[in-house]
Amino acid sequence: MPVVINGNGTVTGLSALPTSAMASGSVIQVQFVKDTSSTNLSQGGLAQWADISALTVNITPSATSSKILVLAHTCISESTDYGIWFRVMRDSTALAGSTSNSRTPISFGNTTAGSYLDDKCVSADFSYVDEPNSTSQLTYKIQAVSRYSPQTWSYNKSYDTGDSAANGQGVSTLTLMEIAG
Repeated sequence: MPVVINGNGTVTGLSALPTSAMASGSVIQVQFVKDTSSTNLSQGGLAQWADISALTVNITPSATSSKILVLAHTCISESTDYGIWFRVMRDSTALAGSTSNSRTPISFGNTTAGSYLDDKCVSADFSYVDEPNSTSQLTYKIQAVSRYSPQTWSYNKSYDTGDSAANGQGVSTLTLMEIAG
């Protein structure tokens, strides 16, 4: 069937625009996961990065010129205000800040500072434009680490174990958008 641009501006004969014809900056595909599960995590300090396994997403870019917009959101609580750090991994590469001296490279983080720490449930967010230069399947995942050793902290819920309206229950997400280069 031929492609026809009609007088009213509609197009017939074309069910989808091929990726190669999309303008730079166009969204080619979106892959995402949301996680409403909750748990307490015990960690022994900065050397013990742990996968948040529910926040793992695969994407296969259609061109090496494509960029991947990474949007991450986590919900945490802790009984102290030492902080939880996160990093987004593309396969074995951390999408993190450059480091100097002994600083730990992270993508983002947060803490439940102030009063009534264990009742709070705070968000930590991250946006990043990745340039993987690949058309192979890529795996993005979120890892977490407690800044203090040892510490038990909560993921997607208030640290307080009570069941009341004063205790939050959250959602965490990882979204990947392939952007035409």
